[in-house]
Order: sequence, then C-alpha cells, then structure tokens
Amino acid sequence: MTVGARGGEQPIGQLVAYCAAKAGVVALTKAIAHETKDTNITANTVLPRVIDTPTNRSAMGSEKAH
Repeated sequence: MTVGARGGEQPIGQLVAYCAAKAGVVALTKAIAHETKDTNITANTVLPRVIDTPTNRSAMGSEKAH
C-alpha cells in the first residue's frame, strides 16, 4: 500500500512538485496493479483528506475540512 494525496488527482497551484510526485505514486500503484492482476498480489493507494481539527479550520478559512 502506498500513501498518495488528493493533489495527485486534483492538482492545486503553488504545489507543482508535490502534486506531480503524488500523481506519480498513483500511477505507480496502478501500474503495479496492472502487472500483478493475474497473481494474488494487490496494490492500493490511500488518498487521505484534510481532517477536521481546530487548527485546520483556522488555516483553511472559509473552506471546510472533512
């Protein structure tokens, strides 16, 4: 299992390198899943989202954390 990020599938400005790296993690996982589809090996990527905490609420302003 790998850990990606939402930015790998929905890129955001000012984080080009980060989003590109996370998109690479997603693509790598899909390629591994494709290569091992006939075996008993699975490949998964977890894409965590922002957690609703007081710190994240204040940092995000009007956006809502999940």
